[in-house]
Amino acid sequence: MAYKNFALNTGKAIRLKRIFNEKGKAVIFAPVHNMTSPDPYKGQIDVARSVSLAAAGGATAMVMSKGFLRLSAEQWDGKIGILNYLFTYAALSPDPIAQVMISSIEESARIGADGVCFFVGLGTKDDKQVLELLGKAGDLCDRYGLVFAAEAEFPGFYESQENQLKKHGARYLKFTARVCAELGCDLISTNWTGSQESFAELVDYVKIPVLINGGPKMPEADFLQMVESSIKAGGSGCLVGRNFSEAEDIEKLVRDAAQIINGQ
Repeated sequence: MAYKNFALNTGKAIRLKRIFNEKGKAVIFAPVHNMTSPDPYKGQIDVARSVSLAAAGGATAMVMSKGFLRLSAEQWDGKIGILNYLFTYAALSPDPIAQVMISSIEESARIGADGVCFFVGLGTKDDKQVLELLGKAGDLCDRYGLVFAAEAEFPGFYESQENQLKKHGARYLKFTARVCAELGCDLISTNWTGSQESFAELVDYVKIPVLINGGPKMPEADFLQMVESSIKAGGSGCLVGRNFSEAEDIEKLVRDAAQIINGQ
């Protein structure tokens, strides 16, 4: 689903066009995971190099932490969108998915980001706080003309998608994605729902562009099949971390995914 009118405001209109291409599709790379994982991942040792390879492969945007945005700023040529992480998680604490604010909408505008990225995993004791912060972030993004992206995902990062689906079901993803849309998000990424049919139902229910989230590392053929199925179901692209950053050839895998997403 692409935006066909940009009545939102001029700032969002311009910034959305850096994140989505002329076909209304987005290939977003999230190269930094160590705010949520205490273990290093391949492709994150030299973030600037990974960013450069993903850009060469056809990425339309990156999701970055502010520190590594600064360290990789030379890789930007003004054509690739930038989403700044608003929150991180206390990965080594007894409550590893509690939201911790590490940036702001104002800072995101100041450092040159086109928008912000907000992880939304519901079904925890922090739901009330998460929804309150989500609503406030939507308001401020409208004021500053920034794109508001949410990762509407299962409440956990490193379990397999199969286990998460068994535990929470596609119903959870539909609910969480719809909440994000109703609270003002411009686009969401979400986990695979288990089938093309159920993903199509989610896309129709949410009404804003939906990107498939890469989730845990999987064989490249399986990953590309998931991307293709999401596009056939009406998805608008992908937001991927480990499946790109851990690839043997980042540029090639990003290009392969981009070609599927753009129908080439």
